[in-house]
Amino acid sequence: MLGDDLDKIWPLIYDGQSDSASFDNALELLVMGGYSLAHAMMLMIPEAWAGNPLMDEDRRAFYEYHAALMEPWDGPAAMAFTDGRQIGATLDRNGLRPARFIVTDDDYIVMASEVGVLDIPERKIVTKWRLQPGKMLLVDTEQGRIIDDAELKRTLATAKPYRQLDRALAYRARRTAGPGAAVADRSAAARPAAGVRLHAGRPEGDPRADGALGRGGDRIDGQRRRAAGVVAAAEGALQLFQAAVRAGDRIRRSIRSAKSS
Repeated sequence: MLGDDLDKIWPLIYDGQSDSASFDNALELLVMGGYSLAHAMMLMIPEAWAGNPLMDEDRRAFYEYHAALMEPWDGPAAMAFTDGRQIGATLDRNGLRPARFIVTDDDYIVMASEVGVLDIPERKIVTKWRLQPGKMLLVDTEQGRIIDDAELKRTLATAKPYRQLDRALAYRARRTAGPGAAVADRSAAARPAAGVRLHAGRPEGDPRADGALGRGGDRIDGQRRRAAGVVAAAEGALQLFQAAVRAGDRIRRSIRSAKSS
């Protein structure tokens, strides 16, 4: 969509930028490139989908497909965002940053790190809740309503056949490698993202703070065992990606040099 103007924005993220500035630049590019605001935020800050037995398959396929496009921007982070029409907030899957909100009977929404930042009478409050790990609060000012997290993600997860696309990409990666070649399955490399970012000890507070859902200590031990078996595949995929990036940079420099000469 940007055409020849794309070269004007490189480097998108450069040394010395703050985390927030880097995130903002990447989000802006995705939205300018055609993603909806909520879609771009789900791509950048996914909820804990690996090993989550409660998540439906369409949503899991959505996240697994997009895991091949971008590494998750994990926090602790509570991000607020807007495009002038929609206003939203989301919490990363580790869920360590506090973010609470209230909805009043005259249609105001107040969100902060804790309740009580504004003096609002209790009788006017119709909803009082918190952002949960990986969940999104989205207000559409044109529709005049809060778009429910489940409704939003169901709509985006079923907008395209992500289950079929995910299987096709994994199959193509194996076929491209050729017989006997050692290649990291794209989907397998994406899966350990939640599992390898584990706390050194048992998690405290929110039981979902390790980035994957399950039951008690068995969840953590199981994630560690699975992570140990797939880290090598993930590292191999990362090396292939880095090599592709370096090759792309060399080609881009060659093209620029040819144009200038």
